[in-house]
Amino acid sequence: MLMTGEPNVVEHTHFDKEGSPFYVEVSASPVKNDMGQIVQTIHIARDITERKRMEEEIRKYTKHLEELVEERTRDIREFTFRENKVVPGESYDACSRKPMTLVMG
Repeated sequence: MLMTGEPNVVEHTHFDKEGSPFYVEVSASPVKNDMGQIVQTIHIARDITERKRMEEEIRKYTKHLEELVEERTRDIREFTFRENKVVPGESYDACSRKPMTLVMG
């Protein structure tokens, strides 16, 4: 911020007495005089530990859901193949489940 003169937001990891991490977001903004020179800075620090914890939980849950979708999709494909003798890559009529014939004219 001091180099660019623009507001800046950064995240820091700190550690408490027991060595456990906690996370802080620091916002810094310059205060300029009439000539545009930085004469002060305003810093605001926020504890974002809970937000970071929730973001990690969301990442884990999202990954788990994606794995479940992949597993269910695989199960559906295997079931469809077994039950309907479907050949991967072919088109089938939705009602009769019979292969569709491509007619070119």
